[in-house]
Amino acid sequence: MISCGEPSGDLYAGALASEILRLDPSAQLTGFGGERLREAGVTLVGEFGGLSVTGLLEVARVLPRTYATYRRLVASALENRPDVLVAIDFPDFNFTLARALRKQGIPIVYYNIPSHTGTRLSVEQLAQLGDIPGLDYLKDTSGDAVGLAELLVAHSDRITAFNGWDTLTFFGIASGAKGSVWGVASIVPELAVELWDTLAVKADLAAAREQWKHLWAISDFLESVDYAAGIKAGPAIGHPAGPTRAPVRPRPAHEIERLTRILGTAGQVPLRRPRAPVPPPVPRSP
Repeated sequence: MISCGEPSGDLYAGALASEILRLDPSAQLTGFGGERLREAGVTLVGEFGGLSVTGLLEVARVLPRTYATYRRLVASALENRPDVLVAIDFPDFNFTLARALRKQGIPIVYYNIPSHTGTRLSVEQLAQLGDIPGLDYLKDTSGDAVGLAELLVAHSDRITAFNGWDTLTFFGIASGAKGSVWGVASIVPELAVELWDTLAVKADLAAAREQWKHLWAISDFLESVDYAAGIKAGPAIGHPAGPTRAPVRPRPAHEIERLTRILGTAGQVPLRRPRAPVPPPVPRSP
């Protein structure tokens, strides 16, 4: 079951459904959404048209229909027992739906990419996710160091947060994160493990800072280019991480060269010596 409540979420819900059905044409998908989700092949239990509103009067006007949609979704889930609920954005509605379905033993995946959906959950809202039985972990890709610190320090009893923003990896581990979902580990896994061991296990801050200098440079590179394609640049420099898939395109040669220099400085690939300038030809005497 997939649930989204506005056009931006419908866009990603439709893409997700299309990919699921491409991988498994026999999958049966139901949900709450819009035209993109329907076109992808999902049987809609409810549609969000007219439900995503602002203002007290507008909310009051659509409340009966919203509640009716919620009840239909819960009833459908109880009858069909979906393998998972994928809730995309639309937190007020989807949090309520997730709690109801989780009580029935249905796993929950909450799907939100703030930079794309435009929806940013507050730290308190993220902590509330941990109040749903069975929802114990989250990957924080907000890039908000202050918010990550609050999750790790003030709400660790409610939910376990993993850092998911590459250039905040050192900060996250030093602040007590139990782990880090880190693209750099796909390129230089040994260096990533060394940093974890040095900082999280041995608590050797000085040594970890030295290790982080190189790892930060790699992290910064990935955040400055198309992230997935940056990781997939590995094969061109002897660090295979699989090929890119459409519509993602391989990185251009100058970016591959830049990553090669960064990895060379970190001791991961041989540094290329600059070629000596070629002197201009000596004109021949007549």
